[in-house]
Amino acid sequence: MPNEATHAVLSTFNVDPTRRDDQEFGLHNVIVPGVRETPGFVSGIWTRTTDGTKSTVLVAFSAEADAREFRASVVVNASNQAAVGLTLDDVEIVEVNAIAGA
Repeated sequence: MPNEATHAVLSTFNVDPTRRDDQEFGLHNVIVPGVRETPGFVSGIWTRTTDGTKSTVLVAFSAEADAREFRASVVVNASNQAAVGLTLDDVEIVEVNAIAGA
């Protein structure tokens, strides 16, 4: 089925907690709407640790090729991430084995 996730991009970032307002604005007004339009997009989860210093993002895709293209875009976007206090720590492609949800 085309809307079932097969692969995901798992990214971790170091976060400057003093830039939270800029990060939240970019996340809700630029990142999430843009990611929703990415070919093969199935779902995405953006998290932040309670101390505000780390973020983990999991974006699932219906095809491995789409996940690979998205991963490349995350890496290339490092300067925009840095502009709002985010530093990419790691980004990898993982297989989706199961999803539980509503």
